Amino acid sequence: MATHAADPGKRLAQHLLASEVLELVHGRETAEITRSQHEAMRNPSLASQSQPKGERTILPRSLVQGAPFARIMWHAGITGTKSEAARLLKSGGIYVASASTPGASSAEQGPELKFAQIKDQKPEDIESFVKDGLIVLRTGKWKVRVVEIVDDEVFESQGREAPGWAEWKESRKV
Repeated sequence: MATHAADPGKRLAQHLLASEVLELVHGRETAEITRSQHEAMRNPSLASQSQPKGERTILPRSLVQGAPFARIMWHAGITGTKSEAARLLKSGGIYVASASTPGASSAEQGPELKFAQIKDQKPEDIESFVKDGLIVLRTGKWKVRVVEIVDDEVFESQGREAPGWAEWKESRKV
């Protein structure tokens, strides 16, 4: 309780109680898995977000390069419309992550991600947030999406689709 009282914002007592109840009801293994998933959500790292449980989206490079953040949010399926993404962006509800350790690889188990609010970034700023072909976007406190950027040919050969992809391809035929 002294540790909890020192920093009540970390909610250590609540987490301990939840973990113990979960273990009593569902068993130790389930409690440990749930605890690690919850910890990954509260202290995300690129490695934890790249696990199968995390939301991951693959987009072709053409839909990301030079695109405004609001449009990328729509292409990635994080928002239903470009207008919704623009409103979210304007209200300060979109964040982009970067590794806290400069030059860290996505294959490493560290580093913790730090999220920066996106408000006035220009489309060309997107490249500064892409690390190892990945960009991590967040809306609100917990909705995180890892976006993997692949070459257009790879995206097409895998038969993938994304909002706006068919329109983009059609505009290139003209």
